[in-house]
Amino acid sequence: MQATQKHVAPAAAPAQPRPGSTPAATPAPVKLPAFTLRSLLEVLWERACPHMTPQELRWLAEGAPELTSCYAQHLETVLEGIACLVLADGNSGPGGGNAGSFQSSVDVPDLLFSQVNHYSLISGLGRLTGDAAFLLRQQATARP
Repeated sequence: MQATQKHVAPAAAPAQPRPGSTPAATPAPVKLPAFTLRSLLEVLWERACPHMTPQELRWLAEGAPELTSCYAQHLETVLEGIACLVLADGNSGPGGGNAGSFQSSVDVPDLLFSQVNHYSLISGLGRLTGDAAFLLRQQATARP
């Protein structure tokens, strides 16, 4: 499923009212995005954001960029190492032996889907960072 597709969360089975209580209105189904690490962060952010203190917003706005940068650098190092192994396999020639783990048609897609999740997380953290910094600036200008 592509990340841009939308779906409706399945409706939960209606709860049976307790004896003596009045039945509550059933809320309408909420449209949720396809489940990715980024969409998870966005849904949680939308719920938590209105309740965050300036200290929590500052913690997020200042900490997430450093985490994101370190995480991206780590991914860069890992992918470069994998690329070197695959290149060494390609250059070894017939009967030269293989050094890499990406020998079958299943290995490469697994690696790439894994990378999609990493970049989804990085982009989600980037969005939260920007939103938190914006809210901090907005709160600072709203103070008398």
